Amino acid sequence: MSLLSLTKTRFYRNFMAKVYGFGAAIVLIGALFKINHYPYADIMLIIGLGTEAIIFFLSAFEPPHVEPDWSLVYPELAGMYNGVGDKELKKRLSPTEQLDEMLKKSQIEEATIERLGEGMEKLSENALKLNQVTDAAVVSEEFYKNLKDASGSAQELSDAFGKEVEATNEYSENMAKVKDGAGNLASTYEEISGALKTDVERTNDQLRKTAENLSALNAIYELQLQGSNQTVESSEQLNVTMTEFLSKLESSTNSAAEFSTQMESLTERMTSLNKVYGNMLSAMNANG
Repeated sequence: MSLLSLTKTRFYRNFMAKVYGFGAAIVLIGALFKINHYPYADIMLIIGLGTEAIIFFLSAFEPPHVEPDWSLVYPELAGMYNGVGDKELKKRLSPTEQLDEMLKKSQIEEATIERLGEGMEKLSENALKLNQVTDAAVVSEEFYKNLKDASGSAQELSDAFGKEVEATNEYSENMAKVKDGAGNLASTYEEISGALKTDVERTNDQLRKTAENLSALNAIYELQLQGSNQTVESSEQLNVTMTEFLSKLESSTNSAAEFSTQMESLTERMTSLNKVYGNMLSAMNANG
């Protein structure tokens, strides 16, 4: 690569920009030493001036600044730059003048230009009609789009109706299950009611038997009223027991659970009492 080609490269321009900056700094430092008479001022001045001489030497190889021809963009500026003469100014015509010159050379008549204008006017009218046709096509496209959206909405409505039907069927199935559960519950309630009725009947039978036994005991007490003092004391105990039994029987009607508990206790006591009275009757029969 030649020296002239090197000076036109981007690297050389960047290098010279740094040379100018560093070189100017060295020159200023050398001048500072000389002005203030610092030690080694002569040496620093020689270095600074030598650097400046080298900078000037290198700058001699830089290509000159290119002045752009602004007349290419702004024709009215033609003639304001070097190298543009009168002959060149005559060649640079305005676009209208160039068109007139071209028509003159082509020998186009005025009637031809008028027909050309009429043709351009008809072309403009046809373009306007074509624009209307395009608008109609746009409207048709919008109609098709709206129709498509309506179809999509109908499909969504159909899907929603299908889901509603499924929900209704599921609700009907749940109601059928509830109905079956209610039937089972009613059957269970009837079974429990029957069992309770049976228990009550059994309890009534036991009470009736107890009442019969009590009646028999009362008759025996009336017959044995003239008996021994032990028999009288036993009768008094029997009356106390019967009084307690009647009071407990009255209180048992307030609660079914308590009634059941008291009935169990009463059954046990009546069993014991029957044994006692059985023994007493046996003893009284033996004494008689």
